[in-house]
Formats: sequence, structure tokens, C-alpha cells
Amino acid sequence: MFIPMAIANMPAGNISIDLGLKGESISIVTACSSSTNAIGEAYRTIKYGSEDVIFAGRNRKLYLQSWNCRI
Repeated sequence: MFIPMAIANMPAGNISIDLGLKGESISIVTACSSSTNAIGEAYRTIKYGSEDVIFAGRNRKLYLQSWNCRI
């Protein structure tokens, strides 16, 4: 069985487990627009009544490490 070294939704899953959260846990990966897409998806999910509370945003540190960027 192949298990990649980096799984895109692993941080979201670990945060959900650590905080004891229930419900959907997704990770949106669309390069530079990931945080905008995540917030838009959170808005739609709340608007249509699927969830009451959603954590949405980005993780800049993962982005910088994956592209070897310097600040």
C-alpha cells in the first residue's frame, strides 16, 4: 500500500481530532486561492444549513515550506 509523505487533508483531520469536532472535515487545495475558496465554501455550507459553525482559512507555513519560499 502506498502512503504519500504529505496528505493535503491531514492538518484539517488532525485539528478536528484534537478539538473533538464532529461533522465534515475537508481541505481545499487550489494553489494561491485556497483560502478564498475555503471561505466561500464555508459561506455556502452555512447558508444552505448543512453546518452551524465552520473553521476556514489557510496555513501559510505549509505553503511556504512546499515552495521553498523566503520571507
